[in-house]
Order: sequence, then structure tokens, then C-alpha cells
Amino acid sequence: ALGGRVEAKVPRQGYILVQPGTADEERLRLCWTSEDRPERHFVPYTYVEACKIAGMLLKQIFVDNGAPIPMHIHNSIANVNARAALSQRIMVRCSLPSRVARES
Repeated sequence: ALGGRVEAKVPRQGYILVQPGTADEERLRLCWTSEDRPERHFVPYTYVEACKIAGMLLKQIFVDNGAPIPMHIHNSIANVNARAALSQRIMVRCSLPSRVARES
């Protein structure tokens, strides 16, 4: 219902699904992140399911001039499950999951 298609090449704009924390994610970001392409977003593969649940395309809100904003979840949030849930929500909305601090 939300549409989308798989491209053979990295698109000029759109969403590139990545596996967070992998060498491929890092390589793709290094090779294809560009200030002149602010509409190109690297998102975790969980982004698709999050959009389905929301019933809409989730906007990338934690960005500044097209660049992801680093996020840190403070350890004062004592509940591990709450931190994990917050981390997931940030990951799909900031397009920089590898920079979200996950403290145990």
C-alpha cells in the first residue's frame, strides 16, 4: 500500500535499507553519503515494518542539513526494555542507527 521498489543501483534520492553495524552499512555510507543528496537516506531494514505499522512513510526527523544527528540514550533510563524500544524508534527516524548509543 505504501509502494516502493528495489533498485539495482544506489538511487539519487530515497531510502537505502541497511543492516545496522555491518561492514556493508559502513561502506555504503562512506561511498554514497553526500551533502548534495539530502533526500538519500540510509535506514535500518526495520524501517519498512515501522512504516507499515504507522501506516505511512516515516519522516527522517533527526537530521540537520541532510546529515544525521548523533544520538545518545542516557543510562539514567534504567529500564533496559525502555532503552531498547527508544533506540529502535530513534533508529528508524534519524537514518544513522550506528550512532545511536546503546548502553546496557
